[in-house]
Order: sequence, then structure tokens, then C-alpha cells
Amino acid sequence: MYFDRLNTQHFVEHTLNSKVFQIIYSKDRLKRYREQNQCPVNDKLSEQGVWLWQQMLLGTKKDMDEIADAIIKIQKNKADLAKS
Repeated sequence: MYFDRLNTQHFVEHTLNSKVFQIIYSKDRLKRYREQNQCPVNDKLSEQGVWLWQQMLLGTKKDMDEIADAIIKIQKNKADLAKS
């Protein structure tokens, strides 16, 4: 499953296009921000990472133990997982 990274969320462009930002920052500065907001290494990590939502971490101790066991299993099998 693929998730949008923070730097690509719609609110960023919405904020940059807001009247307040248009008044405070020059068009050139907003353009530079958009260019600087590119994060290719983060994009790659986001595509390959394991995502744990906050709701997952609000479970019982048994739930937390199962999550920890799954992470350990991933770590132990990382070489095989990298091949796929």
C-alpha cells in the first residue's frame, strides 16, 4: 500500500496558493519553496517503509507484542524481502 508523503499533501499547495502566503511571500520565493520541497530519498523510503497508524498502537499489551513480533520477523527476513 502506498501513502502520500507530507510534502505532497494537498494542504501544502493550498497554503502556498492562499491569499495570505501570496501577500507575505514573493512569487519567486514560493516557486523556490516548491522546488526545495522535492524529497526523492524520502519518497523512496515512504514507498518501502512499514507504516503503523496511531490506532494500531492504542491496543492491548497483546496487540503490542504481536506488532513487535512482526517487526522482529521483518528484520530477520530482510534479505529475502529485499529480493522481492
